[in-house]
Amino acid sequence: MNLKILELMTPSNIGGAENYVVNLSKKLAEKGVEVFIMSSVPENAKNRDLSVSDFLSKNKVPFKIIHISFKYSPIAILRIYNFIKKNNISLVHTHLSRANVAGAIAARLAGIKSVATAHGLNKKAQYKYSDYVICVSKAVRENLLSQGMDGARLKLIYNGIDAERFSPYAEGLPKRKDGAPDAAAAGSGPGVETGAEPVGEPGPVRAGEEAASVAGLPEKAPETGQEKVGKPAVPRKSAGGSGKGRKGSCCEPESKTGRTFNVGIIARLSREKGVDLFIEAARLVLGGISDARFFIAGTGILKEELIKKTRDAGIFNSVYFLGFVGDNLVSFLNELDAVVFPSLKEGLPLALLESMAMEKIVIISDAGGMPEVVEDGKNGFIVKKGDAEAIYQKLVFVYNNCCGGTGGSRDGGGISGMRAEARKTIVEKFNISGWADKTMDFFISI
Repeated sequence: MNLKILELMTPSNIGGAENYVVNLSKKLAEKGVEVFIMSSVPENAKNRDLSVSDFLSKNKVPFKIIHISFKYSPIAILRIYNFIKKNNISLVHTHLSRANVAGAIAARLAGIKSVATAHGLNKKAQYKYSDYVICVSKAVRENLLSQGMDGARLKLIYNGIDAERFSPYAEGLPKRKDGAPDAAAAGSGPGVETGAEPVGEPGPVRAGEEAASVAGLPEKAPETGQEKVGKPAVPRKSAGGSGKGRKGSCCEPESKTGRTFNVGIIARLSREKGVDLFIEAARLVLGGISDARFFIAGTGILKEELIKKTRDAGIFNSVYFLGFVGDNLVSFLNELDAVVFPSLKEGLPLALLESMAMEKIVIISDAGGMPEVVEDGKNGFIVKKGDAEAIYQKLVFVYNNCCGGTGGSRDGGGISGMRAEARKTIVEKFNISGWADKTMDFFISI
């Protein structure tokens, strides 16, 4: 079967949907499918890292950018229709609201089927013209069923990620002699790509600025407070610490290692992602654990508001706004002890699967499809959405038990066992090959 698929994306920052499209396109191409990607996103003049065309170019997938908004645009629909006819497209696969509507209408005009992927808990209206909808979790499917959608139009296919790339054992990933990640080496290795040189030890990111690197992390100049460029350095010495490097694969109390406790969040800076809860939990943790640091990887409209929140809470010097972390998310995750997903509304974030594949302790809210992946106390922790206090309590537990000593998880293996279970879950149930195979089979069956 000579299958030609058009992947259509609504303009957005680079995130889960964009990575989904690229990952799927590459796997389908391996199976002999001809894939085209189209979006209406123009060049991002302010930040090349957020340019969809640059993102797609780097990933070496065929694409077309049309400089017309998808929103209520007959011209955009006509151009999509013309592209379908010119390239003899077999199926249109759409992502995010405007593309779902425009792409489905264009497909109907061309006499072919369209499939939308529901990446979150969305309103059913955007799928009115789609023939089928792929739901990335049971929660997504239940959300659409509750709005009266026909179950025959809905197909559950869980997200999948490349567990070989997202692995603490990946070739080339910086390691210390004792087997733990090496922050210094990470700065000169595959650090996060932001267009700046690797920088030194971390300091606060001032309002309106982005951190220049993750693996090396930004360094604050002593007098000006501006970031300065220098050679990569291991995490800085915190109050009372010795400043020595990591001893194990996760944090021990300061008196044992002198290293910092690194906690991260990977999310768009919007209300539904609960980043304000992450900051509140950080405030509570820092009240008792001075060697903790908190890293926020993502962009969004709430950035300035969230920076102000850290100032008002008196924790500005311990919270770092990294911006878009780009291609080298692996290096960033490698340096973290725990990753928090405090969303109020969620489908099934790829970043959760990626963090678990990296054997990170994940703390999730009970929102959306995340509890379908995480089993509380076995391969991560689940808290009630909106509960910053519960996030704080789990982070303290991780800090005190991260080497599997006192306490630990219900499986008896402590934190180390939990980390291993997290990766096992992803390798066995959420791997990229199984996901791509199921998606391909569904496309063929239509």
